[in-house]
Amino acid sequence: VGEAGLAQEAFAHALRLNAVRLAATAGQLQPELLAGSFAMRRQILDLVVSLRLAQGDDAQRWRGTLGDLLQSKGLQSDFMARRARAIGLSSDPEVRSLAAAMEKVDPSAGAADYVQRGQLAQALQARIARSLPPLSFEDGARFLAQVEQHLGDETLVSISAYTRFDFASQQFGARHYLGARAGRGQLQVADLGTTAALDALGGRLRADLAHPPARGAATAVPASARAIHDALLKPLFGARGVRGSHVADLDGGAALLPLEALADGRGRYLIDDSEWRYVSSARALLQAGAGQAHSGKSVVLADPAYDLQDAAPAAGAPERGASSGGRRFARLPQAAGEGSAVAAALRRSNGEVTQ
Repeated sequence: VGEAGLAQEAFAHALRLNAVRLAATAGQLQPELLAGSFAMRRQILDLVVSLRLAQGDDAQRWRGTLGDLLQSKGLQSDFMARRARAIGLSSDPEVRSLAAAMEKVDPSAGAADYVQRGQLAQALQARIARSLPPLSFEDGARFLAQVEQHLGDETLVSISAYTRFDFASQQFGARHYLGARAGRGQLQVADLGTTAALDALGGRLRADLAHPPARGAATAVPASARAIHDALLKPLFGARGVRGSHVADLDGGAALLPLEALADGRGRYLIDDSEWRYVSSARALLQAGAGQAHSGKSVVLADPAYDLQDAAPAAGAPERGASSGGRRFARLPQAAGEGSAVAAALRRSNGEVTQ
């Protein structure tokens, strides 16, 4: 089997044990006590990914690892969102009372407050445990196969941040992005370089897009749009270019990138030759109802008034935004116009729109 094979077996066993622990404790323990288990899962995956890259493994050997990575991305934040939803939708007055009491306790104020908040959190967790969907994990290769089946003619483009481990020095190094393209019977995986370098390129692109040419001036494709395409997508798509329909599952600073605004070697924006939709994680593709046909009815939400205080919270409900520290948020420029433009486009396609 060799040392690398034994290491992969050990990592796989560690992931299975971690999955068992998370599944067994997610309903009983408060989120703060689960943070270590979630972090440990990502660290194990960092080791697995680093070893696969060091060994130069082929696509077939990557299938299980990529499936494990895809179903673990954003797992903690997703669990926290489901927990918050369970609390917010609960009709149990005790749940609302405990949540409201927690909002009023500042754990940084002192040891007594810290202990009190922990006790309230534990009582709240015990109260909502039965309404929380259980955490479950598929075999990695099986999970990836389910995602590919759901994609149909689409291609999944996944960008995941991980900390690279150097097996020679036995030390973790810089954060990197791992890129993967799956679907249509193909799988391509590549290390895309450090997150610092790619995030810097992303910042440059957003700055270029925020300052378009003056009216009447000749337009040119920003160099940053080509640079990010070459760094992020070319290692996954090669010379054939990006065509067709895609689902993007992006991590870290890459999640701020509008992939449609990238430009290929011919200077054409990707929006001219491809379609993109974005998901918070590949797990979202497999959730109930994710593949159901659209009813034709749409709701457009735009131009939020962050400081609107006309509506009072329900009696006993926790106060949202109470910890904003007096900060105020201005309305987003041009958001109202963008919302109206989207609504008009939907109406032109004979859709029913509420704005």
